[in-house]
Amino acid sequence: MFALTASATTALTDARLKSGIPATWGIRFFEPDGGKSDLTFHFVEAPEPDDVVGGSVDLRTYVDAAIDRRIGDATVDYQTVDGKSGIVIRPYPAGRSAK
Repeated sequence: MFALTASATTALTDARLKSGIPATWGIRFFEPDGGKSDLTFHFVEAPEPDDVVGGSVDLRTYVDAAIDRRIGDATVDYQTVDGKSGIVIRPYPAGRSAK
């Protein structure tokens, strides 16, 4: 299951607030077009039936089951590189899992 760093949680909850999306909505990670496109995310009211549900009270996370099977435990972080800020997803090293 994906684990969000504190900076990712703050950035995503701030983005949700600025967009006027209700605080009860979570963030869903998925691959549009059945995996033909890059991994993306959207704020959604509820998970899809096969999603793996996690996150915290502040921000629920919903991960498409196919992504969870392929990537497994991963860290979602918010970073600034070369003056550009954005979300970065890093798979955990083999044998290590999210807490």
